[in-house]
Amino acid sequence: MADKRLTFVQHLEELRTRLIKSILFIAICAVLAYSYIEDVLSFLAKPVGKLIFISPQEAFVVNLKVALWLGLFFSSPFVIYQVWQFISAGLKEGERKYAAIFGCFSFILFVAGCLFGCFVIVPIGIKFLMGSAPGFITPMITLDNYVSFLGTLSLVF
Repeated sequence: MADKRLTFVQHLEELRTRLIKSILFIAICAVLAYSYIEDVLSFLAKPVGKLIFISPQEAFVVNLKVALWLGLFFSSPFVIYQVWQFISAGLKEGERKYAAIFGCFSFILFVAGCLFGCFVIVPIGIKFLMGSAPGFITPMITLDNYVSFLGTLSLVF
């Protein structure tokens, strides 16, 4: 595809095809992640201990949210490959080389930062934040708030 020039409509068709493949792969990964959601949530909740939910739909919605985030995370190599295939057709050989190197390092650093945030910073942050409350206050962290906190800190790092 790098050898021939495509029309605007052909570019849009190529983009649509790659978007559909990416969305389907994300959905498949999310469905697979949903089948392990109880184990994942119990693992993620270890720094806090016990979580509560305060609305009837909260547990279900959080399960879906975590499964979708895991689907995005685990499908990201495939999605990035699809983006790369679409973009690389318009790059020169030298640009492709530098973009590929930059893309690989960026992805590795992004994953390392997410893992560092999730497994190092979150437990330390939870311990600090839970210890800063006076003894007469009982912490009751909701499932949705904890998952949002976890996701935010993971993405920030």
